[in-house]
Amino acid sequence: MIAGIVLAAGRSRRYGRLNKLLDDWQGRPLLWWTLDAVCASGLRPIVIVMGHDRAAIQNSLTRYRRRHRCRRSWRLRFNRDHRRGLSTSLRTGIAALPQEVRGAVVALGDMPAIDARLIDALRDAAMRTGTEAIDAVIPVHGQQRGNPVLLTRRLFEAVSSLRGDEGARRLLRRSRQVQEIDAPAGIGLDIDRRRDHRRQALGRFR
Repeated sequence: MIAGIVLAAGRSRRYGRLNKLLDDWQGRPLLWWTLDAVCASGLRPIVIVMGHDRAAIQNSLTRYRRRHRCRRSWRLRFNRDHRRGLSTSLRTGIAALPQEVRGAVVALGDMPAIDARLIDALRDAAMRTGTEAIDAVIPVHGQQRGNPVLLTRRLFEAVSSLRGDEGARRLLRRSRQVQEIDAPAGIGLDIDRRRDHRRQALGRFR
């Protein structure tokens, strides 16, 4: 069983006053694009980690489910320590997974160019190799690693050592048991600042 974790707890400090996950991206909230990819994939179960703007994020999730007639179930978790950075949300998501889960695809809420095909390719690669034999599966475009990444249970305990606004990158650099798969350029598109919208409008991400 490979699960999905959607990280939607951040404060969007570099973005400005708006919560970027709720801001419009091509006519829909930015977060919804990640939800499309995860919900259309074969991941089970799906955990969504909330933190900053909890009520607004939860309201957006409710609207998404109604508008898309989404039948997929997901588990909502609130990260009380979200102000301490990304590592706390990652730990919250992993802690919510049932024991039988052998790995999890960690998806950021601000990556509108990923899709279910990429997510399922990560999952399928882990299943073919065996989650007991690797620490992670990472998408690569050119020579650049990107997101989302699949972490196997072998790395779950090590996530507890992360601190502050740190994801799993340090753990992945240390590991010799990381599998890479070819991926499209969208793995490098995340929306951190308002100017990322302007770049997209100019077609630089296409």
